[in-house]
Amino acid sequence: MSVKFGELMAPNGMPCGIDSRSLAIKNYLTYSLKRLVVDYIDPYEPGRIKPEIPVQETLGLIAEMVNAGYVKHKGLTEVDAETLRRAGFSSSDKFGREVNSLFNRKIEKELLPTARKFSFAKNDS
Repeated sequence: MSVKFGELMAPNGMPCGIDSRSLAIKNYLTYSLKRLVVDYIDPYEPGRIKPEIPVQETLGLIAEMVNAGYVKHKGLTEVDAETLRRAGFSSSDKFGREVNSLFNRKIEKELLPTARKFSFAKNDS
């Protein structure tokens, strides 16, 4: 079961920010485990990356939760190629959903070639 975390919501249901501080991540995880009545999450991934907090810091904390047994794999979703390179991912990590359409083909030019280097995406050629 994949779980995303970090997006803050206003009382009207609209997104109003991102909180990916270490304590917030642990808090989100605690509530997710209790709410879903599970012992672990697989994978656990930030819904968005907050530019002020290095992606390595966010994934480092998730790695601590992997080592503690609360998470099976760390994950990322909706990132660019540069963030994926900085993240220090390995082929055992999970790489989540990305936006691709006929109107936005950026993923094909930048992200997929980077992901292939980490063995996240199969090479179709």
